[in-house]
Amino acid sequence: MDPIFKAMADPARRDILDALRDRDGQTLSELCSLFDMTRFGVMKHLGVLEEAGLVTSVKRGRYKHHYLNPLPLQEALDRWIAPLVKPATRSILDLKTQLEEPQKDIHLSTYIAAAPDEVWAALTSAPAQSAYNYMADTVTRMGDTLSYARSGRELLTIREVAAEPPRALHAEFAPAWAPNLPRSELTYRLSQEGPYTKLTLEHRGAGDPSIADGWARTLAGLKTFVETGAAPKFRAPSPAAPDPSRKETPHGRA
Repeated sequence: MDPIFKAMADPARRDILDALRDRDGQTLSELCSLFDMTRFGVMKHLGVLEEAGLVTSVKRGRYKHHYLNPLPLQEALDRWIAPLVKPATRSILDLKTQLEEPQKDIHLSTYIAAAPDEVWAALTSAPAQSAYNYMADTVTRMGDTLSYARSGRELLTIREVAAEPPRALHAEFAPAWAPNLPRSELTYRLSQEGPYTKLTLEHRGAGDPSIADGWARTLAGLKTFVETGAAPKFRAPSPAAPDPSRKETPHGRA
C-alpha cells in the first residue's frame, strides 16, 4: 500500500501515468519527448512506478514498452475506499469512466505468493475458476474451451489456442454477454520472481473499457484463491434496497 501512495505523491509520476492513460505502450524515448526532464529522470520515475506495480513493461525487439497497470490501485480502492462509497455513486463513476475512456488494449500485472505451477493450475482449472471468477457462478470445460455462466446463462467463452505451461497461455476471448463485441486475443504470462509468480495479462482488442475492471476483479480473486484457499467473488456492490420505513412523498421518499 505504501509504495502505491508514495509513487502517486509526485506530480511528475502522476503526469507519466496520465500520459500512459492517454496512449498506452509508449517507449522511454516517447515518454521523454513529453516532459521537460532528463532521460535519467524519466527512467527513475518509471522505476518507482514499476516498483509500486502501477506500470508494467514488455520488451519487443530493442524497445521496452510501458503500460499503465491499474490493478494494484484497484485492489487498494476496493479494500479501503469502495466500502465507503455509496453504490449509486460508484455506478455513476463507472459509467463516466466508460464514456470517457477510449477503447484500448489491457495490460495488468500482479504478484502471487505461489509457484508458477500453482498459478497455472488455478488459471486452467474449471472448478478453481468457478470458485474465484467474479462474473460466473459456474465454469465448465469442453476440450480447449472454458465456458462461464451465471444463473444458467452463458456469458463468456475462452478458447485456449496455444499453451506453454507454466509460462504462457494464448487464448481467444468471446464475450457472449455482448454479441456485438468482437472476439479478441488474450495472453497470460507467468514468470518466477523469488518466492512469487509474476502474472501478466495482455488483452488485445477488448472493445469495451469496462472489461479492464472485470479483469482486475478476476485477478484479485485468483490471487486470494491461490494464496489463501478462500473463494471470493469481487463483484461490484449492488444498489441499496429502498428503506421500507421511509414514506413516499410527491417528490420521492421522505
